[in-house]
Amino acid sequence: MKMIKKHSGPFLLGLAVIGLALSTSAFTTRTNESKFAGEVYYNSELGEYKLLTDPYDSDNCQHTSPNTCAWKRTDKPGSVPSTFSAEEAENLKNQGLIEEMDSKKGIYIP
Repeated sequence: MKMIKKHSGPFLLGLAVIGLALSTSAFTTRTNESKFAGEVYYNSELGEYKLLTDPYDSDNCQHTSPNTCAWKRTDKPGSVPSTFSAEEAENLKNQGLIEEMDSKKGIYIP
């Protein structure tokens, strides 16, 4: 009986350490995914969406294109490229990775 107690202490401690490491890893992964939520991608004059580094202003949307003026990154895990086309935007939207900032269509002038 003494032998079982002697070996079970380090074993249980090892299990606790592994459990803590796994739970911390899961939390870190979720935090990294959600840090991109809210990023805005605007429809540029080149016809591709680019990451907007300034705050979004709907008044900067020029109604000269049938495409969505700006997209916002959701908190759903996944990858969104730094630039993408209108066709790729539809695919990203269908995956739940981006959503329209508002209903405006056109080119955004930052």
